[in-house]
Amino acid sequence: MRRFTALDALRGLALLGMCLSGRIPWDGLPAWMYHAQEPPPTHEISATAFGITWVDIVFPFFLFSMGAAIPLALSRRLEKDPLIKVVGGIFLRGLLLGAFAVIVQHFRPEQISKDPNMTTWWTVIGLFFAVALAYAQWPKSVPPKVQLGLRIVGWAVVIGALLLFPFRDDKGFSPADRADVILMILANVAVTGSLIWLFTRNRPLARIGWLGIALAIFLAAQQPGWAATVWNWTPASWAYRFEFQKYLLLVLPGTFCGDLYLRAYRKDREPTWPWWRFAPIALIGFAIQPLLLVGLHGRELTYMPLVALALSLVAVGLTIKPKGSIERLLTPVVRWGTFLLAIGLLVEPIGGGIRKDAPTTLSYFFVCAGMAAFMLAALTIVFEAVKDRQPLRYLSDAGANPMLGYLAITNISSAFFVVTRIEDAVANWQLSPWQGVAYAGVKTFIVGLIAMIGTRCRFFLRT
Repeated sequence: MRRFTALDALRGLALLGMCLSGRIPWDGLPAWMYHAQEPPPTHEISATAFGITWVDIVFPFFLFSMGAAIPLALSRRLEKDPLIKVVGGIFLRGLLLGAFAVIVQHFRPEQISKDPNMTTWWTVIGLFFAVALAYAQWPKSVPPKVQLGLRIVGWAVVIGALLLFPFRDDKGFSPADRADVILMILANVAVTGSLIWLFTRNRPLARIGWLGIALAIFLAAQQPGWAATVWNWTPASWAYRFEFQKYLLLVLPGTFCGDLYLRAYRKDREPTWPWWRFAPIALIGFAIQPLLLVGLHGRELTYMPLVALALSLVAVGLTIKPKGSIERLLTPVVRWGTFLLAIGLLVEPIGGGIRKDAPTTLSYFFVCAGMAAFMLAALTIVFEAVKDRQPLRYLSDAGANPMLGYLAITNISSAFFVVTRIEDAVANWQLSPWQGVAYAGVKTFIVGLIAMIGTRCRFFLRT
C-alpha cells in the first residue's frame, strides 16, 4: 500500500520545527522566534502574553499528524489480526513509546554529566546506536535471526547503561526525574486516541461525542469539582496525567482526516483538475499559516480573523464539484479545516486570548488543528498533484521516520558538532543571533538527513 507522503511531510515539518526551535540562540532574536508566553529577554512565563508563534504550532502539527496516521495504521492491522490482538498492540505501543520517553531523557548529554566532556559526547553517540538497535525495524532483506540478535544487543546495552550510569545527580535510573514529557504525552494520547478511533471507526458521530467529552472535561477542570479531581489525579506524574488527554482535541480531529485519506488509498489517486485550480488552494493553505501567526501574536483581532475565514471560504469554493479521489479528499479536508478555524477564532477571546501554556486556552487547540488541516491540504496538492516529487522527498522521508529523527535531535544534533570540533570553531566566530539561527538550521538539516537516510534504507524505529 502506497504511503501518503503529504502526511509524512506534515510530520517531517513538525519534527524539524521542534529541532530548530530547540537549537536557535537564546538571546538577540525577536519575540516571534520563541514561545509566545515565554518572551525574551527573561523567557519566563508571562501572564499577560497572548498569541502564538511558529514555535507553538510544531507540537500540535505533530499531534494532528499522529491522529491522521491512526486510521491508516490500525486499518492495516485489522485486515490481518483479530480485534483483541489489535487492542493489545495499542497498549504495547504506548508502553514502548513511554519507555522510549524515559530512555531518551536519561541519555541526553546534560543528564549523563553536569559538565559533559568528550567522553560524554562519544557515549551519547554510542547510546544513539544502541537505542536505534533496540527499536529497529529492519528491511526484509535482513534475516529474522540477525534482527533478533541485534535487537537483543541493543536492549542489553540500553538496560545496562540505565542500571549502571550514576547520571548527573548520582541517583542512577530515575524515571520520576528523567522522562521526556513530549514523548510521554504522545504515548498517552496514542493509546486513548487509537482506542477511540478503533471503537468509533464506523461511527464518526460517536467520535465527535468523545471529542465533546474531552472538551467538556477540559473546560470543567478549570473550576473546583469532580472534573478537576479527575484532571489532577495521577498514579505517577511522570508517566500519566489525565491532563495529557487535553491533546485529544488535536489528535481526534486528525483522525477524521485520516479516515478521508484511508478512503483515497483504495482509489485511483491521479489528479483530474488542471494545475491552475490546485494552485490557489495550495497557496491559501500555505498563506493562512503566517497570516494567523502574525495576526494572533500581534493581537490584530479585528480584520485578521475575517481575512483568514474569507480565504478559507475561497478555498472551500475552489473545491466544489470534485472529480477524482484526490479532489474528493481535498474537499472535506478543506471544509474540516475551515470549521476548526472558525471555532478557534470565535472562542479566541475566552481566557483573554489564545495561549499555549499557563493556562492553555480552548482556542489554541481548534486554531492549531485548523492550521494543520490547511497545511495538510496544501501538502497533499504539492505531493499528489505535482509530477516531479523528487526534490520534495527530503521532508516526507524525514517525517516517515519520526522516532529516528527525534533520537537524532537528542543524541546527534549537538554531539556530532562537538566531537568533530565544529562547535569550538563556530564558538570562536562569535556569530550574530541570525547567523546562530542559520547554524541551528544546519543542525536541523542533519537531523532530517539522518531520518531520510534511514527511510531510504528501509531502516525505521518503531514501537
